[in-house]
Amino acid sequence: MVRTSASLVAVVLVALAACKPGGDDAVPAAQGMLAGTVTYRERMALSADATIDVRLEDVSRADVAATVLAEQRIVAEGRQVPIPFELRFPAERIEPNRSYAVRAEIRAPDGALMFTTTTHHRVLQGDAEAFDSVDILVQRVSGGVAATGSDGTIIGEPWRLVALQRPGAAEEPLGADPEYTVQFGADGRYSGRAHCNSFTGGYESAAPGELTIRAGAATLAACPMPSIADEFLRALASVTSYQISGDELRLTYNSSGELEFVRIVEQAAAAPEAGRTFVFDCDGGVSFTVRFGPGEMALWAPESLGGTYQVLSIARSGSGARYVEGDTVFWNKGDLATIEIGGQRFVDCRSNPSKVPWADAKRRGATFRGLGQEPGWFVEIFPDRLALVTDNGTNRTEAKHSGPILDDAGRTMYRTTEGREVTIGIDRQACADVMSGEPFEAAVTATVDNRTLKGCGRFL
Repeated sequence: MVRTSASLVAVVLVALAACKPGGDDAVPAAQGMLAGTVTYRERMALSADATIDVRLEDVSRADVAATVLAEQRIVAEGRQVPIPFELRFPAERIEPNRSYAVRAEIRAPDGALMFTTTTHHRVLQGDAEAFDSVDILVQRVSGGVAATGSDGTIIGEPWRLVALQRPGAAEEPLGADPEYTVQFGADGRYSGRAHCNSFTGGYESAAPGELTIRAGAATLAACPMPSIADEFLRALASVTSYQISGDELRLTYNSSGELEFVRIVEQAAAAPEAGRTFVFDCDGGVSFTVRFGPGEMALWAPESLGGTYQVLSIARSGSGARYVEGDTVFWNKGDLATIEIGGQRFVDCRSNPSKVPWADAKRRGATFRGLGQEPGWFVEIFPDRLALVTDNGTNRTEAKHSGPILDDAGRTMYRTTEGREVTIGIDRQACADVMSGEPFEAAVTATVDNRTLKGCGRFL
């Protein structure tokens, strides 16, 4: 049924009819198994604590993160390559009109990436009788870039466009502003900036020098002129090959056109300041809250991803700050971050300082936060107390409250029971900030020292 090879391990799909009930080697009903090896060409031994991660992914759509169907983590424990693996997955999730691939990584005991997949390894295509065998060849990583020989690889740091040579025309140099960039990941996905727009998609490199880029998703802002954003994206979608020389990359498109890039190499960034909270907004309306501490960081996932809370430890990184805990990875450079969690990968996540006060209040246990202008003030309601800051931060009152009470108008009222007399009223009705016009779900009033302050707020 399945073809085999002397040097490769066969890929096997085990159907229900092939199971042997009660047998030691029986595979659960409706479960598939993908078997193979992970190897590299370098003459070097693996540390006993090195880890090998292998994933089976659905890579059918270029505009969304790959879906992980199965994953295996192997500790070397003295074994050397080739390292065998077995991925077991729900057979009913394999569909004939979709695309699947496996990828692998080898990491040092401290979490540093040593080897990674640089080409697509397609599997589970067509009928079970036509499955190819699989042997994953990973490439060594050096300074954050996987090395495939003296010319290097496209994978790793982002590339910035510095010149454009249209078919039959002379080369035209480009400045750094506006910026046109592209970055290729080891998972077969790319992302970048085209002037005022960001984009992402999938790519394949069947062999060194060969490159096929699949058009994916892009934002649709109208960039101010002059702009070559549309031309740049069309050129990328028609790329057929690449050539690397040191930190320079040339992509050939439409047979004779060329895009010339230089690698964006940044010095390793120090970890963000301990004790600071950030909110990173990612595509699809997904936001993560993070807070940094000495050598570690806390990560709060959104409710759409389970609302989990994790503490990640800082790990070695060739560039930027990188934190890891199990399969969860957070990596950032300044205001940009990439986050891997729950088998999903979010790229081009951007810091949003305007959300930080709200996320930080929720982190500290507040259930409601409101604010107002002229002069600036805000209030935070906790289960047992409230904190009111007025006059642009110069006056602060924090005291226990009596608990929520509904008044005759249906507003929720809180009153302090000690110290300064403060009354907070919350009315669940649409409200817009008088300065920014930002919409809120509630109107809020604060009465203190015979003054009534009006503003807007939201429940946390």
